[in-house]
Amino acid sequence: MLKQLACASLLLALPLSARAESVWIGGMSFAESTGVGYLGVVMPFPGRRLSDGWSQSVFVDYVHYEYDLGSDRVVGRAKGIKYSIGREFELDSGFLGASAGVSLSRTDLSPDDPNNLSRGTRTRPVVEMQWRSKDQGDWSTRAYGQYVVGARRSLISGFVGKRLDNSMAIGPQVSTNGDPSYRVHGLALAVSGWKIGKVDVGANVGAEHSEGGKTGPAWGITLVMYRPD
Repeated sequence: MLKQLACASLLLALPLSARAESVWIGGMSFAESTGVGYLGVVMPFPGRRLSDGWSQSVFVDYVHYEYDLGSDRVVGRAKGIKYSIGREFELDSGFLGASAGVSLSRTDLSPDDPNNLSRGTRTRPVVEMQWRSKDQGDWSTRAYGQYVVGARRSLISGFVGKRLDNSMAIGPQVSTNGDPSYRVHGLALAVSGWKIGKVDVGANVGAEHSEGGKTGPAWGITLVMYRPD
């Protein structure tokens, strides 16, 4: 049922974004104990533009993770879809955004963990905050935070990069994400602003540590494409 809802939501977003400006965002990251993939679109409301500040978004995602439960190693697989309404504010040095919405997810655990707050099919509120600096200046900064109410699941990431002559930026990226059953922390060297046609590409290579687990290599990639109306 969740897979059908996710497909239907993206199919609905496709014709809407084809007639109006939109920003498409996709990405994936992999480490020894986690794997994440996501795809979404950010659109203005009918008759509006993204520069007005208000927007709506639809995202689907897939998360694979592992954590220890006593002597067992639990493998979790979560599929989700999220709809949010957001507002962006322009400041002197960048853009600050906030959004709120609802998340529908399905998490399967093997072996089962009845105390995991995310297990099964859940519908929960989600709130987000984000920051991105303006293109001018010697430094590029980004930050993102997400919290799923009820599941106590959070995601926080931040990037500080030195701008190069070709508008790319390179620097450290830190992250932490998870819920009470597991949490992972990442540190990587990231590059952003690499242009391939109309697509803005970002990549990172580093290490990820799972609380109570191991530290191992991790890498990720993000793709952002702006489509004018």
